[in-house]
Amino acid sequence: MALNTGSSEPISSTAMQMLKIRTWRGFYKMFFQRRHTNAAICTENHRYEGKGQNLKATRSAITATVAEAVTTALGPVGSPTWSRIRVKRTMDFNGDSFYSSSIRTIHSKGKPMKTRFLLIFSVLTSFCGVAVAQSGSDYEVPRTEYGQPDLQGVWNFSSNTPMQRPKSYGTQEFLTAEQIETAVARQEANAAAADARAAILVIAPDAPDASSNPGAYNDFWMEMRGLGDTVRTSLIVYPEDGRYPDAVEGAPRQFGGLGPDIPGARPVRFIVGGIAKDGPEDRGLSERCLVGFNAGPPFTPSLYNNNMQIFQNKDTVVIMTEMIHDARIVPLVEKPVLSDNIRLWSGDSRGWWEDDTLVVTTRNFNGLRQTFNSTGANIDMVLTEKFTRVAYDTVNYEFTIDDPSTFTDKITAIVPMTKVAGQIYEYACHEGNYGMFSILRGMRLEERLAVESGAN
Repeated sequence: MALNTGSSEPISSTAMQMLKIRTWRGFYKMFFQRRHTNAAICTENHRYEGKGQNLKATRSAITATVAEAVTTALGPVGSPTWSRIRVKRTMDFNGDSFYSSSIRTIHSKGKPMKTRFLLIFSVLTSFCGVAVAQSGSDYEVPRTEYGQPDLQGVWNFSSNTPMQRPKSYGTQEFLTAEQIETAVARQEANAAAADARAAILVIAPDAPDASSNPGAYNDFWMEMRGLGDTVRTSLIVYPEDGRYPDAVEGAPRQFGGLGPDIPGARPVRFIVGGIAKDGPEDRGLSERCLVGFNAGPPFTPSLYNNNMQIFQNKDTVVIMTEMIHDARIVPLVEKPVLSDNIRLWSGDSRGWWEDDTLVVTTRNFNGLRQTFNSTGANIDMVLTEKFTRVAYDTVNYEFTIDDPSTFTDKITAIVPMTKVAGQIYEYACHEGNYGMFSILRGMRLEERLAVESGAN
C-alpha cells in the first residue's frame, strides 16, 4: 500500500517505516503487554518536499497509519474490549518546535480490563521517510536574532544502538535490511521474555521469599529505544572498526554495578555501585549526586533521563543536562583558558561556530572521573563536541575524546538527538541526600550486630 500525500510521488509503505510511535516515559508498554509500540521502520531514503502545500494530506496519511497501528495492537475499534479511540492531533510544522504528538484516550468497558487507562503516544515524524518538513541538503537552519543557527530547546539522545560495534560487523557502519529485520525479531523476543518475567507477580502475587533477589529496575522504566532513523552498527564511528582503541599500559580501570560492592581503592571514579561503605567516598559518583551516569560530557545514551536543553544568546551557550541538572556555560567569545591547576567535574568549555555547526572544546577535567569505557582518569582528556541541526527536529551530536594517557587513539561517536516538545523538570538526586545516610547507617548496624554475635 502507498500513502497518497497529494504530491506527484506518494509516500510508499516502506517509506512509512520512518514513522515511529513511541510512548511517553512511564507509559512505554502497551498496558498488560508492556511493550514498546513502533510502527514499521525502514531505511528508504525518501524525501517528501511538499514544503507546506500538501501538509494537510500528509497529516491525514500519518494519522491513518497511526490509527492502523493502534488498532493492530489493541484490537478493532468497536470490539467488546474497547468502546472508542479518540485521537487528538497537535502538530506544529511552522514553529521551531517541529514535533507532532497524538494523544489517544482509550476507555475500557469490556471484562478483560476493568480500569480506565490513559495512554499517551508521541509520534515523531522527524525521519527521512516521512519528512513533512524540509530535510537533507535543502534544509535551511533557523536562525536566532543574532543570525546564529538556532539549537535551542529540549533534545533527547536515547538510543538502542550499542556504543561499541560487535566484531562480526567488521567495518560495516550500517545495518542491512535483513539485519534490521533480525534485530527487530530479537528485540520482540526479548520483550516477550521480559513480559513473562514481569507476569510472575501477577500469577503468584504473594511476597517472594525473603532470601530472593528483588532485582533493580525492570524493563518498564527503561528509556533506551532510539528515536531517530539511525541504523548504525555502533555509535562509535572512529576507529573505523567501531571499537574502543587499546588502553595505554598502566591506565587505571574500575568497574561498578548494581550488585555487591567491588573492592578497590579510592578515588572511586565509576558512576554506579561502590568499593565499600566506610564513607561517602567509597560510593560511585552518581550515588553521591556528583555526576549523572549519562550526563557527560560527553552525552552517552543510558537507561533513562536522556534529555538535555540548549540555551543561546549572542556570546554564550548553556548546555543543561536532565540528569543531576548540571548546566555547562560555554563562552563563544575570545576568553583565556583556565589555569592548569583549576580543575572541574565537567571541565572548562569554549565554543565557536564553524558554518552551521557549534563546536565545543572542553578540557581541565579534575581527573576524578573515568575517561571512557571504565578506563582512565580524565585529567588529560580533551573533549570536542559538535552540534549540527540537520532537520527541524534533529541535531547530529558528534564527540571526539582525545586522551593520550588513557587510549592509544582517539574515539569519535555520533549520537542523533531528537527534539522534544516539552520541558525538563528538576532531577532531584536523593541518593546523596537520603540514600547515602541509610547506606552508611545500615553498614554500621551490620558491623555492630556482627560484634554482638561474636562473628568478629
